[in-house]
Amino acid sequence: MANPRRFLLPPGIGRALDKIKKEDERGLLYYMDYKANYYLLEKYVDKIVNPGCSTFLTKALNGDMLFARNYDMCHWRYNRRGAPEDGTGLIIVVRCTNKKAKYKSLGVVDGFWLDVAKGRYFEGTLSDGKTDVTLMAAAPLAIMDGINDQGLAVSIMHLPTENEWNETAYVDFNSLSEDEKKIAKIYTEHGEKPQRLDASVRKGAIAINTADHRSWVVNKNFAVKQDDPGKKTLIHPVLMRKMLDFAKDVDEAVEIARSVNVQSPLRDNDYHILVSDKSGKSVILEWVNNKLNVADAKQSTNFHLTREDRYGYGYERYDILTACLGKYKNGMSEEIAMRTLQLASQNNLEGSDVGLTQWSSLYNLDKGIMKLTVFADYSKTYEYKI
Repeated sequence: MANPRRFLLPPGIGRALDKIKKEDERGLLYYMDYKANYYLLEKYVDKIVNPGCSTFLTKALNGDMLFARNYDMCHWRYNRRGAPEDGTGLIIVVRCTNKKAKYKSLGVVDGFWLDVAKGRYFEGTLSDGKTDVTLMAAAPLAIMDGINDQGLAVSIMHLPTENEWNETAYVDFNSLSEDEKKIAKIYTEHGEKPQRLDASVRKGAIAINTADHRSWVVNKNFAVKQDDPGKKTLIHPVLMRKMLDFAKDVDEAVEIARSVNVQSPLRDNDYHILVSDKSGKSVILEWVNNKLNVADAKQSTNFHLTREDRYGYGYERYDILTACLGKYKNGMSEEIAMRTLQLASQNNLEGSDVGLTQWSSLYNLDKGIMKLTVFADYSKTYEYKI
């Protein structure tokens, strides 16, 4: 039975939804062969939140370039945090052949973000016959990593932002809601107070000093919001979509990034993007003080590479990538590259730093092939080709 749809779509878009295919028994992985003009749905993509990830570029033993990525994020059914068994995800591989685009591409989407407010897209929902799948039509505009047929690859990773704290009336921790408690910061020593740089907070977060009976709240966050006149404004995933559709290499991708204003999907999160191509060129794109910084980089996690303070988190995972790239500096087999991703994978249900590794993707930039594992099950690999 086909799933229902919430609203009418532009002509041709609906056919993409008819071709959603379940790839695994549980319904964690789906595939879409998308041939319509998804840019008609750009306005529907506005909330992509907080993935804590790891990405690196290396050379294969045969000389091909390999682009490897862990996507780390844990979701909860209907946004209802609960027992570990309620942790879920929804992974969608999207192959795009949009006639409005210059190049074909293959990418991976975290489907949960397409209905993040209500959290209704999770395990099994795209094939249960009752969940409205209309918002899946915007999936090509919400990719987290991908490759095009020219050998260009992109990957987005979360960055924390700077915050402005304002003192407020003292708040007792026990009076906070459960959600407020999860993002609260507690200080127990006299004189301690929150700092402008703090990777674990977001707008509305409360800090409490129990010794001094003082409280603060984050009332401003300094996420990127460029507003250069005459430029179109894009959120980071849509910028990556433009790169895959219209850039044949890193230089052209950077040119696209410079030609637009970039704005964070949510005011309390930022992101950086690793862009690589089959020549071996690789750069990180970061927006600091609303200015685009571009620097050579073969790997990245969740801290700034273009700021001296290296503000962020994920340093341990970065060190794992560094050690593996150093050990195999003459090249990795695909098995070793996937093993490196496994070493850097996360399971926050067991206490790791940010999230749950929903997928590990390994792209061969020369052959246009992606190998994918789901939820850290490295015993089974799914393979896709542009």
